[in-house]
Amino acid sequence: MTNDDQSLPPLHPLNPSTSRAEMQQLIHQLQARQVELEAENQALRQAPVNWVHGAGEEQSADGDAAQAAVPALQQRLKEQRCLYKICVLLNQDDLGQDELAQAIVDQLPAV
Repeated sequence: MTNDDQSLPPLHPLNPSTSRAEMQQLIHQLQARQVELEAENQALRQAPVNWVHGAGEEQSADGDAAQAAVPALQQRLKEQRCLYKICVLLNQDDLGQDELAQAIVDQLPAV
């Protein structure tokens, strides 16, 4: 988790007492986080990476850094997929508030 992740509230199941305003605030926070992650992904896509090809060759320092970045990128990909699924749910007009809340909770990964 990066320092940016600490600004988000801990993810927890919504319950019937969760107000519409609280749900909307959480949705806005998730959308803001999605924008941040998209910007980070774009920056990573544009960053030069020197890959070393060939068996038995040692990787350069850049190659080692790229390999070390893989787990963080995989985590970002999971977050992006989760946020995308939530955005799709938010655009469905046929879901009531309770159904929408439950569908969102079902998309959130266990912490």
